[in-house]
Amino acid sequence: MTSKKHRNGTDRISEAYNKIRERFQLIVDIQGDEPLISPNHIDKVIEFHKKNMNYDIILPNLRIKSTINTNIVKLITNKKNEVIYISRANLPFEFKSKIKTTKKHLSIISFLPSSLSKYASSQVSESEKIEDIELLRAINIGLKIKTLNLTGDSFSIDVFKDYKKAQSQITKDKVFKKYR
Repeated sequence: MTSKKHRNGTDRISEAYNKIRERFQLIVDIQGDEPLISPNHIDKVIEFHKKNMNYDIILPNLRIKSTINTNIVKLITNKKNEVIYISRANLPFEFKSKIKTTKKHLSIISFLPSSLSKYASSQVSESEKIEDIELLRAINIGLKIKTLNLTGDSFSIDVFKDYKKAQSQITKDKVFKKYR
């Protein structure tokens, strides 16, 4: 068990990792609010990070239809697919043209252990407080985050409607069927 003082899962993971006597090449956070996440996506993130060890964090994404849903965390990237901002807002702002799709953060995060420690020892950033997105702290302290474009479908359970959708879809899930 971890301390109750943590603001988020990343801080809890850092504490748990520090208690383990073994050291690992990567630490992978698979967030529980997305129960239908594909095991193949997890494998792809790990393999991608192993090939891109010069990045502190790998944050995969799924391309989805643009939405004004503040429960969906969206990534803003540069041409190298490096994450430059993360937001609940519909960014970039549709000033001159409409956005058809956006990069949705998939609830898997791969960290270099040293980067996780640097994150956990840093103060909460203003943007993190405002948006309630913990990885904004990582951007604020200069950690290098790269995203991996994945395909498929996945969603977080943030509201009751999502829970009902998950109840319906889990019975059709290929992986879930293996555990029955």
